[in-house]
Amino acid sequence: MKRQETGSVCISGFLIGMLWFQILLSVTEAANIQMQRTERGPGGKAVPLYEDDIFIWMEPNESMFKLEDNGTSIVVPRKGIYFVNVKLNFYLPSKQNCTEMGKLFIITNIKMYHSSYKEWINVIKNRDTMQCVDHWYQSVTLTKVAKFLKGTKLRVVIDPGSYKYLIRDDSTYFSVTLL
Repeated sequence: MKRQETGSVCISGFLIGMLWFQILLSVTEAANIQMQRTERGPGGKAVPLYEDDIFIWMEPNESMFKLEDNGTSIVVPRKGIYFVNVKLNFYLPSKQNCTEMGKLFIITNIKMYHSSYKEWINVIKNRDTMQCVDHWYQSVTLTKVAKFLKGTKLRVVIDPGSYKYLIRDDSTYFSVTLL
């Protein structure tokens, strides 16, 4: 009987802990930017805007996070540990766009800058290989938990050769959440 009671206490404690964790998650600060600025490209297709290889995002609504540098950088509102997450989708219409080796590389980085640094520093550096197949879709998701100082700027940098394959839709996002 004592063994059953111990198991019940452990399970009850676990469930209470999970409930407390869920409550804490609902009161964290977060910036979730699901859309990027676009313009009409060839054939009337919506294409994402970028400046000097840096993705331009739309301002998040009702958030302590702000965009700076022409919408390319999100600014961390206070010192703390943050969960950084970006998802980008790519589409290869034809394998004719591939290199001679039959590979197409997608290079995506998340960089940070603070006044105490001399230059932009990589938070996450990624190089993916896209399959050289007609009508190929591929998703790139980058995540990391990192400590940032107040005023740290974060930005998504994509290799210029990859922009023509980037899909502009609601599944593309850049989120930064204070833990």
